[in-house]
Amino acid sequence: MKWYNKWFSLDVIFSSIFVFFLIFLVSLIPIKTDIVDPIGQALEDFQLSDLVYTALRDEPKKDTNITLVNIGNLNRAELSVLINNLNQHNPAVVGIDARFFKDKTQFYIDNGLINGDSLLEIAFSKVRNLVLATKLSDLNEKTSQWDTVHKSLPRFMKSADEGTVNMITTENDFRVARKIAALDFVKDTMKFFFPVKIAALYDTKKVDKFLKRKKVLDLINYKKEKKELDTTGESIKYLETIYYRGNINNFYGETDKFGKKDAFNKIDVQEAMEGSFNPAYVNGKILLLGYMGETIQNDKYWDEDKFYTPLNKKFAGKSFPDMYGVTVHANIVSMILNETYINELNETWNLVITIILCLLSVMIFAYIYNHIHVWWDGLSVIVMILFALVVIGSQLYIFENFRTEVDISFVLIYLFLLGNFLELYYEYAKPGMIFLIRKIASMLTKTAK
Repeated sequence: MKWYNKWFSLDVIFSSIFVFFLIFLVSLIPIKTDIVDPIGQALEDFQLSDLVYTALRDEPKKDTNITLVNIGNLNRAELSVLINNLNQHNPAVVGIDARFFKDKTQFYIDNGLINGDSLLEIAFSKVRNLVLATKLSDLNEKTSQWDTVHKSLPRFMKSADEGTVNMITTENDFRVARKIAALDFVKDTMKFFFPVKIAALYDTKKVDKFLKRKKVLDLINYKKEKKELDTTGESIKYLETIYYRGNINNFYGETDKFGKKDAFNKIDVQEAMEGSFNPAYVNGKILLLGYMGETIQNDKYWDEDKFYTPLNKKFAGKSFPDMYGVTVHANIVSMILNETYINELNETWNLVITIILCLLSVMIFAYIYNHIHVWWDGLSVIVMILFALVVIGSQLYIFENFRTEVDISFVLIYLFLLGNFLELYYEYAKPGMIFLIRKIASMLTKTAK
Protein backbone atom coordinates (compact mmCIF):
# COMPACT_ATOMS: atom_id res chain seq x y z
CA MET A 1 0.00 0.00 0.00
CA LYS A 2 3.01 2.30 -0.22
CA TRP A 3 1.83 3.71 -3.55
CA TYR A 4 -1.54 4.46 -1.98
CA ASN A 5 0.00 6.39 0.88
CA LYS A 6 2.03 8.44 -1.60
CA TRP A 7 -1.05 9.56 -3.45
CA PHE A 8 -3.77 9.74 -0.82
CA SER A 9 -3.68 10.53 2.88
CA LEU A 10 -5.33 12.75 5.46
CA ASP A 11 -2.93 15.40 4.21
CA VAL A 12 -4.84 15.51 0.92
CA ILE A 13 -8.14 16.04 2.78
CA PHE A 14 -6.72 18.80 5.00
CA SER A 15 -5.01 20.59 2.11
CA SER A 16 -8.22 20.40 0.03
CA ILE A 17 -10.24 21.93 2.85
CA PHE A 18 -7.59 24.63 3.25
CA VAL A 19 -7.74 25.53 -0.47
CA PHE A 20 -11.57 25.55 -0.42
CA PHE A 21 -11.46 27.88 2.57
CA LEU A 22 -9.03 30.30 0.90
CA ILE A 23 -11.12 30.37 -2.28
CA PHE A 24 -14.17 31.16 -0.14
CA LEU A 25 -12.29 34.06 1.48
CA VAL A 26 -11.20 35.36 -1.94
CA SER A 27 -14.81 35.21 -3.18
CA LEU A 28 -15.81 37.61 -0.41
CA ILE A 29 -13.45 40.29 -1.72
CA PRO A 30 -15.28 42.73 -4.05
CA ILE A 31 -13.04 42.87 -7.12
CA LYS A 32 -13.99 45.58 -9.60
CA THR A 33 -11.33 47.37 -11.56
CA ASP A 34 -11.25 49.24 -14.85
CA ILE A 35 -8.96 46.57 -16.23
CA VAL A 36 -11.08 43.54 -15.31
CA ASP A 37 -14.52 44.94 -16.15
CA PRO A 38 -14.17 45.21 -19.97
CA ILE A 39 -12.86 41.64 -20.15
CA GLY A 40 -15.60 40.34 -17.89
CA GLN A 41 -18.28 42.15 -19.84
CA ALA A 42 -16.99 40.89 -23.17
CA LEU A 43 -17.12 37.27 -21.95
CA GLU A 44 -20.18 37.63 -19.75
CA ASP A 45 -22.56 35.99 -22.21
CA PHE A 46 -20.13 33.30 -23.34
CA GLN A 47 -20.55 29.68 -22.28
CA LEU A 48 -18.33 26.71 -23.04
CA SER A 49 -21.19 25.01 -24.88
CA ASP A 50 -21.05 27.83 -27.46
CA LEU A 51 -17.88 26.24 -28.80
CA VAL A 52 -19.86 23.14 -29.71
CA TYR A 53 -22.26 25.19 -31.82
CA THR A 54 -19.61 27.28 -33.54
CA ALA A 55 -16.66 24.94 -33.95
CA LEU A 56 -17.13 21.32 -32.92
CA ARG A 57 -20.42 19.70 -33.85
CA ASP A 58 -21.34 18.28 -37.21
CA GLU A 59 -23.91 20.50 -38.83
CA PRO A 60 -27.42 19.15 -38.13
CA LYS A 61 -29.68 18.21 -41.02
CA LYS A 62 -32.20 20.76 -42.22
CA ASP A 63 -35.59 20.52 -40.52
CA THR A 64 -37.79 20.39 -43.60
CA ASN A 65 -41.01 20.40 -41.56
CA ILE A 66 -40.52 24.11 -40.87
CA THR A 67 -40.45 26.92 -43.43
CA LEU A 68 -39.58 30.52 -42.59
CA VAL A 69 -41.40 33.20 -44.56
CA ASN A 70 -40.10 36.77 -44.60
CA ILE A 71 -42.92 39.35 -44.53
CA GLY A 72 -40.54 42.31 -44.91
CA ASN A 73 -42.30 45.66 -44.60
CA LEU A 74 -45.63 44.63 -46.09
CA ASN A 75 -48.78 46.48 -45.10
CA ARG A 76 -51.89 44.56 -44.06
CA ALA A 77 -53.44 44.48 -47.52
CA GLU A 78 -50.20 43.12 -49.02
CA LEU A 79 -49.83 40.63 -46.18
CA SER A 80 -53.30 39.28 -46.97
CA VAL A 81 -52.12 38.55 -50.54
CA LEU A 82 -49.04 36.76 -49.21
CA ILE A 83 -51.12 34.63 -46.83
CA ASN A 84 -53.61 33.73 -49.55
CA ASN A 85 -50.76 32.64 -51.83
CA LEU A 86 -49.34 30.41 -49.12
CA ASN A 87 -52.70 29.04 -48.00
CA GLN A 88 -53.44 27.70 -51.50
CA HIS A 89 -50.87 24.97 -50.79
CA ASN A 90 -52.39 23.72 -47.51
CA PRO A 91 -49.88 24.49 -44.76
CA ALA A 92 -50.36 22.48 -41.54
CA VAL A 93 -49.85 25.44 -39.19
CA VAL A 94 -49.22 29.13 -39.81
CA GLY A 95 -47.62 31.19 -37.02
CA ILE A 96 -47.23 34.93 -37.50
CA ASP A 97 -44.65 36.70 -35.35
CA ALA A 98 -46.17 40.14 -35.86
CA ARG A 99 -48.67 42.28 -33.97
CA PHE A 100 -51.99 43.59 -35.19
CA PHE A 101 -53.06 45.50 -32.10
CA LYS A 102 -54.23 48.73 -33.72
CA ASP A 103 -57.42 49.24 -35.74
CA LYS A 104 -56.45 51.04 -38.98
CA THR A 105 -59.92 51.32 -40.51
CA GLN A 106 -60.09 55.09 -40.08
CA PHE A 107 -56.63 55.47 -41.62
CA TYR A 108 -57.81 53.63 -44.75
CA ILE A 109 -60.97 55.78 -44.95
CA ASP A 110 -59.07 59.04 -44.49
CA ASN A 111 -56.62 58.13 -47.24
CA GLY A 112 -59.13 56.65 -49.67
CA LEU A 113 -57.54 53.20 -49.44
CA ILE A 114 -59.09 49.75 -49.54
CA ASN A 115 -59.62 48.43 -46.00
CA GLY A 116 -56.53 46.27 -45.40
CA ASP A 117 -57.93 45.08 -42.08
CA SER A 118 -60.91 43.51 -43.83
CA LEU A 119 -58.70 41.80 -46.40
CA LEU A 120 -56.43 40.45 -43.67
CA GLU A 121 -59.41 39.24 -41.63
CA ILE A 122 -60.68 37.28 -44.63
CA ALA A 123 -57.21 35.83 -45.31
CA PHE A 124 -56.87 34.74 -41.66
CA SER A 125 -60.29 33.06 -41.74
CA LYS A 126 -59.11 30.72 -44.52
CA VAL A 127 -56.07 29.42 -42.62
CA ARG A 128 -56.65 26.02 -41.02
CA ASN A 129 -54.39 26.43 -37.94
CA LEU A 130 -53.34 30.01 -37.29
CA VAL A 131 -51.34 31.29 -34.31
CA LEU A 132 -50.94 35.02 -33.68
CA ALA A 133 -48.43 36.61 -31.35
CA THR A 134 -49.48 38.11 -28.01
CA LYS A 135 -47.38 40.26 -25.70
CA LEU A 136 -47.37 40.10 -21.89
CA SER A 137 -46.75 43.22 -19.82
CA ASP A 138 -46.96 44.53 -16.25
CA LEU A 139 -45.25 41.72 -14.37
CA ASN A 140 -46.62 41.61 -10.82
CA GLU A 141 -43.63 41.31 -8.50
CA LYS A 142 -45.79 40.06 -5.62
CA THR A 143 -47.25 37.11 -7.53
CA SER A 144 -44.69 36.49 -10.35
CA GLN A 145 -47.65 36.54 -12.75
CA TRP A 146 -48.45 39.05 -15.48
CA ASP A 147 -51.31 41.51 -15.20
CA THR A 148 -51.86 42.32 -18.88
CA VAL A 149 -51.86 40.48 -22.19
CA HIS A 150 -51.90 42.43 -25.46
CA LYS A 151 -53.66 40.67 -28.34
CA SER A 152 -54.39 41.42 -31.94
CA LEU A 153 -57.78 42.92 -32.75
CA PRO A 154 -60.80 40.66 -32.00
CA ARG A 155 -61.63 40.50 -35.72
CA PHE A 156 -58.27 38.78 -36.25
CA MET A 157 -58.22 36.64 -33.10
CA LYS A 158 -61.58 35.00 -33.88
CA SER A 159 -59.80 32.86 -36.48
CA ALA A 160 -56.61 32.27 -34.50
CA ASP A 161 -54.99 30.71 -31.45
CA GLU A 162 -52.56 32.79 -29.45
CA GLY A 163 -48.98 32.39 -28.23
CA THR A 164 -46.85 34.74 -26.15
CA VAL A 165 -43.66 36.09 -27.68
CA ASN A 166 -41.89 37.49 -24.60
CA MET A 167 -38.26 36.42 -25.00
CA ILE A 168 -35.99 35.90 -22.00
CA THR A 169 -32.64 37.59 -22.52
CA THR A 170 -29.70 38.54 -20.34
CA GLU A 171 -30.06 41.87 -18.60
CA ASN A 172 -27.36 43.84 -20.39
CA ASP A 173 -26.63 45.42 -23.74
CA PHE A 174 -26.41 42.03 -25.43
CA ARG A 175 -29.80 40.36 -25.94
CA VAL A 176 -28.69 36.73 -25.78
CA ALA A 177 -31.50 34.23 -26.30
CA ARG A 178 -30.64 31.04 -24.39
CA LYS A 179 -33.60 30.22 -22.16
CA ILE A 180 -37.36 30.02 -22.60
CA ALA A 181 -40.36 29.79 -20.30
CA ALA A 182 -42.60 27.18 -21.92
CA LEU A 183 -45.63 28.96 -20.52
CA ASP A 184 -46.65 31.79 -18.24
CA PHE A 185 -49.62 33.02 -16.27
CA VAL A 186 -51.80 36.09 -16.62
CA LYS A 187 -53.94 36.41 -13.47
CA ASP A 188 -54.14 32.61 -12.98
CA THR A 189 -54.75 31.95 -16.68
CA MET A 190 -52.08 29.82 -18.36
CA LYS A 191 -50.62 31.20 -21.60
CA PHE A 192 -48.42 29.08 -23.85
CA PHE A 193 -45.25 30.35 -25.46
CA PHE A 194 -45.65 31.04 -29.21
CA PRO A 195 -43.46 28.11 -30.45
CA VAL A 196 -45.07 25.71 -27.95
CA LYS A 197 -48.57 26.54 -29.24
CA ILE A 198 -47.45 26.11 -32.84
CA ALA A 199 -45.83 22.75 -32.09
CA ALA A 200 -48.99 21.62 -30.24
CA LEU A 201 -51.15 22.24 -33.32
CA TYR A 202 -48.71 20.20 -35.42
CA ASP A 203 -48.04 17.29 -33.05
CA THR A 204 -49.96 17.17 -29.78
CA LYS A 205 -48.14 14.09 -28.46
CA LYS A 206 -44.71 15.68 -28.75
CA VAL A 207 -45.86 18.76 -26.88
CA ASP A 208 -47.52 16.65 -24.17
CA LYS A 209 -44.14 14.98 -23.60
CA PHE A 210 -42.46 18.38 -23.48
CA LEU A 211 -44.94 19.71 -20.93
CA LYS A 212 -44.24 16.71 -18.67
CA ARG A 213 -40.57 17.57 -18.37
CA LYS A 214 -39.55 18.31 -14.79
CA LYS A 215 -38.56 21.90 -15.52
CA VAL A 216 -41.91 22.70 -17.08
CA LEU A 217 -43.86 21.09 -14.24
CA ASP A 218 -41.74 22.96 -11.69
CA LEU A 219 -42.39 26.23 -13.55
CA ILE A 220 -46.15 25.61 -13.48
CA ASN A 221 -46.08 24.94 -9.74
CA TYR A 222 -43.89 28.00 -9.13
CA LYS A 223 -46.28 30.26 -11.02
CA LYS A 224 -49.40 28.74 -9.48
CA GLU A 225 -48.05 29.31 -5.97
CA LYS A 226 -47.86 33.05 -6.73
CA LYS A 227 -44.58 33.47 -4.93
CA GLU A 228 -42.98 36.87 -4.81
CA LEU A 229 -40.82 37.59 -7.84
CA ASP A 230 -37.49 35.83 -7.48
CA THR A 231 -34.65 38.36 -7.58
CA THR A 232 -31.90 35.86 -6.70
CA GLY A 233 -31.90 34.19 -10.11
CA GLU A 234 -32.89 30.83 -8.62
CA SER A 235 -35.99 30.57 -10.81
CA ILE A 236 -33.77 30.24 -13.88
CA LYS A 237 -33.65 26.51 -13.09
CA TYR A 238 -37.28 26.32 -14.27
CA LEU A 239 -36.37 27.55 -17.76
CA GLU A 240 -35.56 25.33 -20.71
CA THR A 241 -32.33 25.91 -22.61
CA ILE A 242 -32.80 26.32 -26.35
CA TYR A 243 -31.10 23.76 -28.56
CA TYR A 244 -30.20 25.58 -31.76
CA ARG A 245 -30.39 23.60 -34.98
CA GLY A 246 -29.08 26.57 -36.94
CA ASN A 247 -29.77 29.81 -38.78
CA ILE A 248 -30.79 30.68 -42.32
CA ASN A 249 -28.12 31.98 -44.69
CA ASN A 250 -24.78 33.15 -43.30
CA PHE A 251 -24.42 35.95 -40.82
CA TYR A 252 -22.75 38.80 -42.72
CA GLY A 253 -22.36 36.47 -45.69
CA GLU A 254 -19.64 34.49 -43.98
CA THR A 255 -18.55 31.35 -45.80
CA ASP A 256 -16.57 29.09 -43.53
CA LYS A 257 -16.71 25.48 -42.45
CA PHE A 258 -19.70 26.00 -40.17
CA GLY A 259 -23.19 27.31 -40.84
CA LYS A 260 -23.04 27.16 -44.63
CA LYS A 261 -26.42 25.48 -44.93
CA ASP A 262 -29.87 26.71 -44.03
CA ALA A 263 -31.35 24.96 -40.99
CA PHE A 264 -34.89 25.48 -42.37
CA ASN A 265 -36.56 26.04 -45.71
CA LYS A 266 -37.18 29.71 -46.44
CA ILE A 267 -39.36 31.85 -48.67
CA ASP A 268 -38.50 35.49 -49.19
CA VAL A 269 -41.10 38.22 -49.31
CA GLN A 270 -41.04 38.70 -53.07
CA GLU A 271 -41.30 34.96 -53.76
CA ALA A 272 -44.31 34.73 -51.47
CA MET A 273 -46.01 37.74 -53.09
CA GLU A 274 -45.44 36.41 -56.60
CA GLY A 275 -46.23 32.80 -55.73
CA SER A 276 -42.89 31.73 -57.19
CA PHE A 277 -41.87 29.56 -54.21
CA ASN A 278 -41.60 25.77 -54.11
CA PRO A 279 -45.05 24.43 -53.07
CA ALA A 280 -43.34 21.53 -51.27
CA TYR A 281 -42.04 24.09 -48.75
CA VAL A 282 -45.65 24.82 -47.78
CA ASN A 283 -47.81 21.72 -48.21
CA GLY A 284 -48.28 20.09 -44.79
CA LYS A 285 -45.52 22.23 -43.25
CA ILE A 286 -45.26 24.63 -40.36
CA LEU A 287 -44.97 28.17 -41.71
CA LEU A 288 -43.43 30.80 -39.47
CA LEU A 289 -43.99 34.32 -40.80
CA GLY A 290 -42.03 37.25 -39.50
CA TYR A 291 -39.73 40.13 -40.30
CA MET A 292 -36.28 39.08 -41.55
CA GLY A 293 -35.09 42.25 -43.22
CA GLU A 294 -36.33 43.94 -46.36
CA THR A 295 -35.14 40.75 -48.03
CA ILE A 296 -33.56 37.69 -46.44
CA GLN A 297 -30.31 38.26 -48.26
CA ASN A 298 -30.10 41.85 -47.09
CA ASP A 299 -30.01 41.40 -43.29
CA LYS A 300 -26.65 42.95 -42.40
CA TYR A 301 -28.11 45.50 -40.06
CA TRP A 302 -28.73 45.97 -36.38
CA ASP A 303 -32.43 45.35 -35.82
CA GLU A 304 -34.56 45.45 -32.69
CA ASP A 305 -35.96 42.00 -33.50
CA LYS A 306 -32.53 40.41 -33.74
CA PHE A 307 -30.89 38.44 -30.96
CA TYR A 308 -27.50 37.10 -30.09
CA THR A 309 -27.39 33.31 -29.95
CA PRO A 310 -24.76 30.63 -29.21
CA LEU A 311 -24.30 30.38 -32.99
CA ASN A 312 -22.60 33.78 -33.03
CA LYS A 313 -18.92 33.09 -33.69
CA LYS A 314 -17.88 36.45 -32.24
CA PHE A 315 -18.63 35.45 -28.66
CA ALA A 316 -16.21 38.02 -27.18
CA GLY A 317 -16.86 41.67 -27.93
CA LYS A 318 -19.85 40.93 -30.16
CA SER A 319 -20.73 43.58 -32.67
CA PHE A 320 -23.98 42.48 -34.34
CA PRO A 321 -26.80 40.13 -33.31
CA ASP A 322 -27.08 37.10 -35.55
CA MET A 323 -30.65 35.78 -35.56
CA TYR A 324 -34.12 37.20 -36.08
CA GLY A 325 -36.74 36.40 -33.45
CA VAL A 326 -38.85 34.33 -35.84
CA THR A 327 -35.82 32.10 -36.54
CA VAL A 328 -35.28 31.67 -32.79
CA HIS A 329 -38.91 30.49 -32.62
CA ALA A 330 -38.23 28.04 -35.46
CA ASN A 331 -35.35 26.53 -33.48
CA ILE A 332 -37.59 26.09 -30.44
CA VAL A 333 -40.35 24.42 -32.47
CA SER A 334 -37.75 22.13 -34.01
CA MET A 335 -36.33 21.28 -30.58
CA ILE A 336 -39.77 20.26 -29.28
CA LEU A 337 -40.82 18.22 -32.32
CA ASN A 338 -37.45 16.43 -32.62
CA GLU A 339 -37.07 16.09 -28.82
CA THR A 340 -33.56 17.49 -28.98
CA TYR A 341 -33.76 18.94 -25.49
CA ILE A 342 -30.78 20.13 -23.51
CA ASN A 343 -30.63 18.48 -20.11
CA GLU A 344 -28.72 19.58 -17.06
CA LEU A 345 -26.95 17.35 -14.59
CA ASN A 346 -28.65 17.82 -11.24
CA GLU A 347 -26.97 19.83 -8.50
CA THR A 348 -26.07 16.79 -6.39
CA TRP A 349 -24.17 15.08 -9.19
CA ASN A 350 -22.50 18.35 -10.18
CA LEU A 351 -21.29 18.72 -6.59
CA VAL A 352 -20.09 15.11 -6.38
CA ILE A 353 -18.12 15.39 -9.62
CA THR A 354 -16.67 18.76 -8.56
CA ILE A 355 -15.45 17.35 -5.22
CA ILE A 356 -13.95 14.26 -6.87
CA LEU A 357 -12.08 16.34 -9.47
CA CYS A 358 -10.83 18.78 -6.84
CA LEU A 359 -9.56 15.93 -4.63
CA LEU A 360 -7.92 14.28 -7.65
CA SER A 361 -6.15 17.51 -8.58
CA VAL A 362 -4.90 17.96 -5.01
CA MET A 363 -3.58 14.38 -5.00
CA ILE A 364 -1.60 15.01 -8.18
CA PHE A 365 -0.27 18.41 -7.05
CA ALA A 366 0.57 17.10 -3.56
CA TYR A 367 2.49 14.17 -5.08
CA ILE A 368 4.50 16.53 -7.27
CA TYR A 369 5.21 18.86 -4.31
CA ASN A 370 6.28 16.07 -1.93
CA HIS A 371 8.05 13.68 -4.30
CA ILE A 372 9.23 15.69 -7.32
CA HIS A 373 9.67 19.03 -5.63
CA VAL A 374 12.67 20.00 -7.75
CA TRP A 375 10.31 20.22 -10.76
CA TRP A 376 7.43 21.81 -8.84
CA ASP A 377 7.38 25.27 -10.46
CA GLY A 378 7.27 24.08 -14.06
CA LEU A 379 5.47 20.77 -13.68
CA SER A 380 2.62 22.23 -11.59
CA VAL A 381 1.82 24.74 -14.36
CA ILE A 382 1.88 22.03 -17.04
CA VAL A 383 -0.35 19.74 -14.99
CA MET A 384 -2.75 22.62 -14.29
CA ILE A 385 -3.10 23.35 -18.01
CA LEU A 386 -3.50 19.68 -18.96
CA PHE A 387 -6.03 19.02 -16.19
CA ALA A 388 -8.03 22.11 -17.20
CA LEU A 389 -8.06 21.01 -20.84
CA VAL A 390 -9.34 17.57 -19.82
CA VAL A 391 -12.11 19.15 -17.74
CA ILE A 392 -13.12 21.53 -20.54
CA GLY A 393 -12.90 18.78 -23.16
CA SER A 394 -15.08 16.48 -21.07
CA GLN A 395 -17.75 19.18 -20.69
CA LEU A 396 -17.76 19.84 -24.43
CA TYR A 397 -17.85 16.11 -25.26
CA ILE A 398 -20.82 15.50 -22.95
CA PHE A 399 -22.72 18.47 -24.35
CA GLU A 400 -22.01 17.57 -27.97
CA ASN A 401 -22.86 13.88 -27.69
CA PHE A 402 -25.49 13.79 -24.95
CA ARG A 403 -26.86 17.38 -25.02
CA THR A 404 -26.26 17.57 -21.28
CA GLU A 405 -24.80 20.57 -19.47
CA VAL A 406 -22.39 19.73 -16.66
CA ASP A 407 -21.58 22.67 -14.42
CA ILE A 408 -18.12 22.04 -12.99
CA SER A 409 -16.73 25.49 -13.72
CA PHE A 410 -15.60 25.76 -10.07
CA VAL A 411 -12.96 23.11 -10.85
CA LEU A 412 -11.24 25.52 -13.25
CA ILE A 413 -11.09 28.23 -10.59
CA TYR A 414 -9.78 25.66 -8.13
CA LEU A 415 -7.05 24.55 -10.54
CA PHE A 416 -5.99 28.13 -11.26
CA LEU A 417 -5.44 28.87 -7.55
CA LEU A 418 -4.38 25.41 -6.39
CA GLY A 419 -0.61 25.69 -6.93
CA ASN A 420 -0.09 28.88 -4.92
CA PHE A 421 -2.55 27.93 -2.19
CA LEU A 422 -0.99 24.48 -1.82
CA GLU A 423 2.40 26.10 -1.26
CA LEU A 424 0.83 28.23 1.49
CA TYR A 425 -0.54 25.07 3.07
CA TYR A 426 2.75 23.16 3.09
CA GLU A 427 5.00 26.08 3.98
CA TYR A 428 2.85 27.88 6.55
CA ALA A 429 -0.54 26.32 7.40
CA LYS A 430 0.61 22.71 7.96
CA PRO A 431 3.70 23.59 10.06
CA GLY A 432 1.56 26.05 12.02
CA MET A 433 -1.12 23.43 12.71
CA ILE A 434 1.49 20.86 13.76
CA PHE A 435 3.10 23.39 16.10
CA LEU A 436 -0.25 24.32 17.58
CA ILE A 437 -1.30 20.67 18.09
CA ARG A 438 2.01 19.85 19.79
CA LYS A 439 1.71 22.91 21.99
CA ILE A 440 -1.81 21.97 23.06
CA ALA A 441 -0.77 18.34 23.64
CA SER A 442 2.17 19.51 25.74
CA MET A 443 -0.09 21.75 27.84
CA LEU A 444 -2.60 18.95 28.36
CA THR A 445 0.17 16.58 29.40
CA LYS A 446 1.49 19.08 31.98
CA THR A 447 -2.04 19.67 33.28
CA ALA A 448 -2.60 15.92 33.65
CA LYS A 449 0.54 15.58 35.72
